[in-house]
Amino acid sequence: MKPKFFKYTLTEEFSINDLHTKFSDHHRLTVFAQKGCACVTCGKVGTRLIKGIDGGGGVHIDLYTDDLLPITVDHIIPKSLGGLDHIDNYQPMCFPCNNKKGNGKRNHNPSRVRKVDMNNFTEASHTSSDTLIGKCIYKIHKYSHIPRNLGTVNAIGTNPHSNNIAAIVFKGVKTSYYDLGKSLYVENQLQAVS
Repeated sequence: MKPKFFKYTLTEEFSINDLHTKFSDHHRLTVFAQKGCACVTCGKVGTRLIKGIDGGGGVHIDLYTDDLLPITVDHIIPKSLGGLDHIDNYQPMCFPCNNKKGNGKRNHNPSRVRKVDMNNFTEASHTSSDTLIGKCIYKIHKYSHIPRNLGTVNAIGTNPHSNNIAAIVFKGVKTSYYDLGKSLYVENQLQAVS
C-alpha cells in the first residue's frame, strides 16, 4: 500500500471516527474533525485515516481518499502573507489542489524571495535555556534561509514525542514542542551603543 505523492510506508489504518475521539487533540487532524474531510476546492473526500513512516523513521498520521490521495491542511491566508497558525485559518484541501494554490500569489518565484542574513540569528542550541524564555524562535532551513516564526518560548522542557530538550510554545490551548536542534534559531539582540 503506497500513498500518492507522499513517500511513506503505510503501516496501520484507524477508523475515521477516531478523528473525533483518539485524535481530537492532534494539532492537524483536529482540522478535519471540526471542518470536515472534503477538499474545499475539488470536493475529494478523505475517508481513510492511516499511519505512515517516512524514510527517516518519522511517524505521520494522515487523511487519505479511498485511492490514497492525501487530504492536507491548507492555510486560508498563507503564512507567507501573514496568515496565522490557528483553526480559523485552516481548511481541508487535497494535496494537488494545495500544491497548485501555493502561497496564493500567481507567478510566485521562490528564487526571488529575499533570504535572511544568517548573521542576525543564533542557533537556539547555542543559547542558554534560561535566556530563551520570552524570545521568539524561528525555524530556518539550511538551504532556503527563510525564517518561519514559531512563536514565543514559554518554557524549556522535555519533548514527550522525542525525549529531547525542547522549547515549549503555548498557542491557545495547544502546546508545541520544538527540539533545540540545528534548524531552530533566535534573533540576535542589537547591542546598544553608548
